[in-house]
Amino acid sequence: MPLYEYLCHDCQEQVSLFFRSFAEVETKPAICPQCGGGSLERVISKVAVVQAGKGEQAGAVNPSSQPPTADQSDPKALARSMREASQGKDFGREFKEVATRLEAGEKPAAIENSLRKRSGQSSQTH
Repeated sequence: MPLYEYLCHDCQEQVSLFFRSFAEVETKPAICPQCGGGSLERVISKVAVVQAGKGEQAGAVNPSSQPPTADQSDPKALARSMREASQGKDFGREFKEVATRLEAGEKPAAIENSLRKRSGQSSQTH
């Protein structure tokens, strides 16, 4: 049951939309729950990295150790937040590619579309 983040171009709010299936994401129009507008652009959702420290159970989250939330409209800030959240761990080639492209100022939606095209998925944003 996917949950996606969108930026509404009508009211400029970032909203989360829940879909019952991945197929529904492709077929159901995305409507802003704040203003009812239909001009939404999917944005890259925040990522949480969870590690167990001394005296903590695996999977426990210490809110004070979480990186600050990145401004979704600033690709460079989003890249910084991604790199901070990765804490030097290797999350693979695509993670590095996305971070590098964001640091160069490329918009998240453009990066997502090109990665979808490369993998053969629809590049349609909702």
